[in-house]
Order: sequence, then structure tokens, then C-alpha cells
Amino acid sequence: MKAEVISLKEGFVDKYGVKHALKSPPHVTIQMPIRLESRHVHELIELLEKTCTYMQHGRLELKGIGAFTPRTIFIEVVKNSWITSIHNTVKSALSTLEFLNVEITENFHPHLTLMTRDLSPNMFIMAMEDLKDLRIDQTIPVHKLTLYKHNSKTWEAHKVFALV
Repeated sequence: MKAEVISLKEGFVDKYGVKHALKSPPHVTIQMPIRLESRHVHELIELLEKTCTYMQHGRLELKGIGAFTPRTIFIEVVKNSWITSIHNTVKSALSTLEFLNVEITENFHPHLTLMTRDLSPNMFIMAMEDLKDLRIDQTIPVHKLTLYKHNSKTWEAHKVFALV
């Protein structure tokens, strides 16, 4: 599925001139990006390693196209009990970090972003019209969580955590 999503994103660059979504690999966000001082990264990694040792692997159901009007288009991820449990477990773990002075994601709408930020409102309308007949109905296994780090240009995998 990863290659298919990248291919879709690259097609959108050609058709709509949108490139921002190519700055991150295909993923479903569990926690919005947070800024951390480098001295705290190790603590975060240790916490996630401990947390992931008891989180079960699962499945994501990808079903159709959705949007955060007027700037983001995505593949819908069905909000099932497994993904909700993963989100709640990570949220609970993050709340224990005293140095984390950011809002921990409460409103969770799992999705896989296709276009975002550099999509104008007019292009949004065109893209939604073009995608209205795209049928996505696929279930994919998930065996890991990935912590991404921004390198000032793109998001790259910083640490991968296996799920049991």
C-alpha cells in the first residue's frame, strides 16, 4: 500500500502542483508533531519502547476518500477499537512525561494524507471532483509504530517500535 500511496501523491504533484504531502512517508498520525529539546528525545524513545512491548499488532481498514475542507485530502482509516486503543495508550504514556508541555492529541481522526497545506481552495474542489469515483477498500496489517523526526525539509523515520 505504501508504494500505491506514494504513486498517488506523485500524480497529484503533476496534476495539481502540490508537493507538501511528499515531505512525509505514508503514515497514520497517532500524535501530532511535538517540539522536543534534544536532551529529552532519549526519554521519549525509552517510554515508547516500554509502551510498545505490550501493544498488540493490528489491522487498519482503509475505506474511501475524506477531507478536512478546504486544504487536506486523505484516505479514510476506519476508527476501530484497535487504532483507538493504540491512540489512547500512546496518549496516556505521553502524559507521564513532565517535560512535555504540549497538547496531547485528544481529537483523533485516523487518516492517511494525500494532499495538504499547498492545496488551494479551487484545486481542492477540482481534486475532490476528480477523486469522487476512486474506490479504496483495503485492510492492511500493522506491526510497528514509527517515531518521525523533521530534518528541516522532510519527515524521516527516527525510530521504529515493533508491536507484539
